[in-house]
Amino acid sequence: MGGMQLVATGFAGASEGVRTYVGSFTNSAPTSAVAIESLPAGAARKAAAYAASASVTGSAMADAAPQLEALRERGLITGYRTYAATGMIAIDVPESQAAAGWDAINQVAHTGKFVRSREFTLAGAVDAVAGAALAAPTSAFAPPAVVPRVATRSVGAVRAEDVWRTNHTGAGVVVGILDTGVDGTHSFLASSYRGARAGGSPVQDYNWYDAFGLAARPVDDHSHGTHVTGIVVGRGTMLDQGASVPLTTGVAPGAKWIAARMMSSKMSATTEQTLAAVNWMLAPTDAQGRNADPTKAPDIVNSSWSFTDEDPRPYQLAFDAMRRAGIVSIVAAGNAGPGARTIGDLGSFPSNITVAATDGAGSAADFSSRGPGRQDLPGLGISKPDIAAPGVAVFSSTPGNALGTKSGTSMAAPVAAGIAALVLGKYPTLTPAQVRLVLERSGADLGPAGRDSTYGAGRIDAVRAMAAADALVGARSRSVASVA
Repeated sequence: MGGMQLVATGFAGASEGVRTYVGSFTNSAPTSAVAIESLPAGAARKAAAYAASASVTGSAMADAAPQLEALRERGLITGYRTYAATGMIAIDVPESQAAAGWDAINQVAHTGKFVRSREFTLAGAVDAVAGAALAAPTSAFAPPAVVPRVATRSVGAVRAEDVWRTNHTGAGVVVGILDTGVDGTHSFLASSYRGARAGGSPVQDYNWYDAFGLAARPVDDHSHGTHVTGIVVGRGTMLDQGASVPLTTGVAPGAKWIAARMMSSKMSATTEQTLAAVNWMLAPTDAQGRNADPTKAPDIVNSSWSFTDEDPRPYQLAFDAMRRAGIVSIVAAGNAGPGARTIGDLGSFPSNITVAATDGAGSAADFSSRGPGRQDLPGLGISKPDIAAPGVAVFSSTPGNALGTKSGTSMAAPVAAGIAALVLGKYPTLTPAQVRLVLERSGADLGPAGRDSTYGAGRIDAVRAMAAADALVGARSRSVASVA
């Protein structure tokens, strides 16, 4: 099967003069999906989901690869890449053969409808204000204190500190960041990187992916991803009038992070780059893009971006695969509010936990996109957003070892990801559906009575989320005991 790649390496996309089309294999949802989703979250479920999807991909390619090679020999395509974790395929068609190539790829065995890979400008934060420079940390590898001191306002608003006092800081949980990258040298983030090694160079294998193929280590030439990551795990020391003050910007400072850069400095990405990054999150690879290992996938993935496409089905299938693997997917609602039905495609997917933004007073931020979400495709039409979290003037890390504030549902989503990490740190086998339920039960009802299209189930709270998780696990234990 010459030319077949189960995991993309380097730049995920075609060169000039080439059109790239992305599609799924027609049976990309494994027949064992129901059985897999009945498993508790964890390494075994991640591995089972990957094995099932890779099997589907391999079986399909047994028939498709000879056809693709024949098309390449005829000059109708120039290359192709398969993505085993999500059951996707990307095919490059030369512009000079656009019509004939399009007709030809739609005859390839076991493939569904193709969509053209296009470049999007993705919605991120709505504003940014520069902050203070940071002091160097006393020790880049000091373990987090059981009760980290001096938390930011957004951390305090969701009462994360009260959870830390019960010895739950998200330790043992890995959060994946799909964004513009992360400044891996930032003193608030360096020791929380899963690849960090005391006294040695960080290990990038299975911990960092760049869809542009440009950076061999975590970098961020925008700032968005660094700020998002700091809201999940950030902790360090800030200079305040010449004095070093310990500060925790992260809701779950005991958690670890890995990252995939899938957005440029202009917050743009192609369809294939985005899907390649999602695929990597489900089965991270070594630095050469080989030896995929789904057991090294994160427990939570944060996507602080949004988009609208005329056909988002490849994305929907990719995020369905994430849920099937038992990975909690937290996404931003978008910043197109306050009008109704302004939540984009990513926030409309049922597999994702969609987060709206509130201000310091607990009211909905004007920019926060409103539901109910996109209704016009199969599987959509459910009520969105799911929950709300603080997203106005959130203080966190920015590149260059600095701090600053940003606003947006991009900032609200990682608050929710942090609370999910606190919950999974105590109960690591909870499934995405159970984490969603816990977060929804923690919501303070701020709008009309009951769930609504502005706040979802309400503004989440770490203390109530832990209580809801305790109750859920207790009820499940009692149910098992009664059956026994």
